[in-house]
Amino acid sequence: MNLPPIAILAGLLLLAACATPAPIAQGDAPPEPVPAGITPLTQEQDELLAQ
Repeated sequence: MNLPPIAILAGLLLLAACATPAPIAQGDAPPEPVPAGITPLTQEQDELLAQ
């Protein structure tokens, strides 16, 4: 079975990605990132919508 070098590299990369443990969050987690183009409401806007 003769694999092209790109297939071997892709397999090794996939293996390394799966074998790496996920980082463990320590302390308070950072706030969720806001998607691009969406700005969080100000307190004044939040109060207006709550009425």
